[in-house]
This record gives sequence, C-alpha cells and structure tokens, in this order.
Amino acid sequence: MLSNRSLGVLVVVLWLVVFVSLKPFSGDSHQRTIQKVKTIFPELAVQLPDIKKIIISDVDSSVTLIRDLDNSFYPDGRWVVQSKNHPVNYDKLMYLIDRMKELKGYDVVSVNPNNHGVYGVSEDQGTRIKFFDGSGEVLVDWIAGAIRSQDIAGGDKPVFEYYMRPASSSSVYLAGDAIQPSADPLSWCDVNFLKGIESSKIVSIRRYDFEHNQNWTISRTSLDSKEWTLENGELIDSFAGESLAFTCSQLQASDVIGLIDKDISLKECGFPLDRFEVQVGDIPFIFELGVPAREGHRYLRIEGLPHIYTLSHFEVSQIRQTVDSLIRVD
Repeated sequence: MLSNRSLGVLVVVLWLVVFVSLKPFSGDSHQRTIQKVKTIFPELAVQLPDIKKIIISDVDSSVTLIRDLDNSFYPDGRWVVQSKNHPVNYDKLMYLIDRMKELKGYDVVSVNPNNHGVYGVSEDQGTRIKFFDGSGEVLVDWIAGAIRSQDIAGGDKPVFEYYMRPASSSSVYLAGDAIQPSADPLSWCDVNFLKGIESSKIVSIRRYDFEHNQNWTISRTSLDSKEWTLENGELIDSFAGESLAFTCSQLQASDVIGLIDKDISLKECGFPLDRFEVQVGDIPFIFELGVPAREGHRYLRIEGLPHIYTLSHFEVSQIRQTVDSLIRVD
C-alpha cells in the first residue's frame, strides 16, 4: 500500500504527464490561454514624433501614408496619402496611432508558428500595419487576423474578439479591441469637405448653371428657420431647401483624380458647367462641377484646393435642382 508521500509524488507525476500531453503552448485550443495583459508596442509612446511613414496592407490592396516635409503645397509637413498625393484624414490617422500605442494583448492562444494560418495571422493573411521612422527603421509591424465571436452568457449581443500578432513574434493574441483599418487609399484621404459643419449652419446656396441657365439662389428666412426663399421672396418647398443644405454639408468626393495642371487640366474636365456658392455663416464654400468622368461620377473642383476630384452622380442629382423642382407646392 502506497504511503501518503508516495501517493503525492504519483499525483504530481501524473499531472505533469497530462500537462505535457496537452501542449498548452501550442495554441491548438481556445481554452488553453495565458491570462496576461501585455502592451504590444511599449516603446511606441516615446517614438511618436519619429513616425514618418505608415504602410497598411491586406490581401487585396495597400496604402502608404507619409509625412510630407518637401511638398510645396503643404509647407507644414502634413501627412499625405502617397499614391493620391492628398492630405490624410488627420482624425483617422491619430485614432490609428493612438490605438496602436495603447494596444494590449490579453490572451496568448498560441506560440506555435504552424498555427498562424488557423488564426489568420500568417505573412500573407490579415491586415498588416507597419510604422517607420525617417531612416526606414521599423517601429511597428503588426498583423490583425481573423475575427472570433461568441455570445454573452445569458445575453443576446455578440462579443467580438480578434486574433493578432506582432510580426516579429510567433505569439498570437486574442483581444476585443483589435484594429483592422482599411488598406484602400481613398478611405484615408480627407475628402469630406465640410466635416463637422451642421446643415443648419448653411444660410444660403447659389447655383450658376452655365449649361442650361438654371440659375437660382435660396436663403433661409432666418438663421434658425427651416423655411427657404428664392431671391424674389417666394417660398420654396422647405424639404427641398433642407435637403440641399444637408447634401452640401455632407459633400464628399468619390475619388481624387490628381493635381490641377500637373495630372489633369481644368479644360479636360470641362469646368465649369455648374458653380455653387454655399454660405456657411460668414464663410463661403465654393465648388464647381465639370463633365462626366468615369461612369456614375462627375468631375469636381473645390475653390482654393489644388486637386481635381469626382462626385457621385447621386450627389450631383441632389444639388443640380431646377427652379421648378424647388418651388413650394401647397
């Protein structure tokens, strides 16, 4: 009969055998995790001023964001989308950088490189984010992988979790706040021209139609009113006025074509067929429409900006209203 000491030793040995046979660090099971919170890029907080280039790529596309110190159009050294030579959406950029700085891994689900494909974090999978300094040194190299979801116990809302991996490490983490930014260059361009401006701040809109002479000006009857009038004082349909103001406040290019006269000329684009002057308080916002560009889009120019854009035909149809379409019907 085994003594208590011998029995204890046997239990320990059996436990070690089971532990090794389960291979907890191979990451073959969601349940075998290391509960440890870890900041993925702890040095990034002090490296923020050194970031000069960011590359985001996935299986379909890639975008490069650079801090452009030499471009004469942007003497303040702002960030630009390299392929479009256009300013970056700065809020979106800062959000990405802040999230990467604070990024934490909560559960290590695998340290086995053979399992990377299972979690969508191998070299040719997922979304990869790389930060570089001015000398080309890599500051961040990170892969966002597959999504894993599970239901809250006793609830009806799903909890979304993501797999992720620093490219220099074999460790795969599971976290609920992973970042999967778009790799589409246009999505990073700052092309929402009146971002943050409420439509109620627009007090008047003037159209010059150089093609069909459908010229008109509409104005709010007062700053806090939803009623609009033509220049002759005739009330127009209030929905038409509010709809025009909303469309102008949400004006967003469907593409960035290039720099005026460097990549494309105003003449090629047929400017101006229409000119709109939108009064936002005391500040005028002026844009022009040209001939149709690719199918479903028309050339767009914003006064004061060096680029040619396109605008979707849906938005064009919303703002190229005739006088008759604005008249109030009682």
